[in-house]
Amino acid sequence: MTLSLSNAKILIVDDNPSFINLLKLMLTEIGVHSVYEAYDFKQGMSHFLGKKPDICIIDIMLKDENKSGIDLATHIKARSPNTPIIFISSFYTEEVYEKLRHLKPNAFMNKELSKFKLKNVLDISLNNKISDTSNSILF
Repeated sequence: MTLSLSNAKILIVDDNPSFINLLKLMLTEIGVHSVYEAYDFKQGMSHFLGKKPDICIIDIMLKDENKSGIDLATHIKARSPNTPIIFISSFYTEEVYEKLRHLKPNAFMNKELSKFKLKNVLDISLNNKISDTSNSILF
């Protein structure tokens, strides 16, 4: 089976339930049917290991006392280097980028997103996963 938006499994990890609901709605509107949600590092890791998502959308700053979205992405990449990671944040700076660079994420997105940008980032990430390339994009 060819991987596409309609059959891709997406994991969203964000500590803001309202943002997760908005993102899930947008994903549904662009044709994604399997969306899993987690609110912290522990839930994110559990869903990653149990659900085996095709793409992970991770907030950089989680309200977890001990672990950030960067920590979660590090653990995911150690277990599955080809899983596309899309970082999202409302606070994105050059300093944050430098902390993330080594993980080679597929994209960085501001939380002020649109369906068009989201669909493009997901399409590119799925294509990179299929062709095993790792180009990062910034929206």
